[in-house]
Amino acid sequence: MHAAFIFFRPASEYVSLYRDRPQIAWIDRPVNLVILGQWRYERSGFEDNSSPIDYAFQIERTGVFIAILYIIVIVWSFRNMIVCAGSADSDDSQHVLAMFLLSTILYVATVGNLAEIGENCRFRFMVDPLFIMLFALLLKQLIDRAGGKEASP
Repeated sequence: MHAAFIFFRPASEYVSLYRDRPQIAWIDRPVNLVILGQWRYERSGFEDNSSPIDYAFQIERTGVFIAILYIIVIVWSFRNMIVCAGSADSDDSQHVLAMFLLSTILYVATVGNLAEIGENCRFRFMVDPLFIMLFALLLKQLIDRAGGKEASP
């Protein structure tokens, strides 16, 4: 569970970057607060599972916005795959792309969070571009529906 909290923290919280964070604090803090939704910004040491987890404290340090957005996009992607599997007129290329993106994100999140604690935010940082592509597919579908176009799921 602790690894999952770390997974949704900003990648700039990695222990090796603490020495450099003061130089980028002018941009790091606003991005972490506004885009990721991280309420508590602090310099702390390397994390491990040796002490009890204070969940309220961990949630404050977690990127709440990005965690919620990840959940929404993953649920939408699963729903989309189920709908596309039963539809004869769905766009197969988008369907295959979404399956690849989702499976890669879930693989990295699952294996990274089960096998490691401490660098999990760096793992998420590496799949964020894939997540952004999935999010763009979601936005495209929502825009097509709002515009009255027949959007394939």
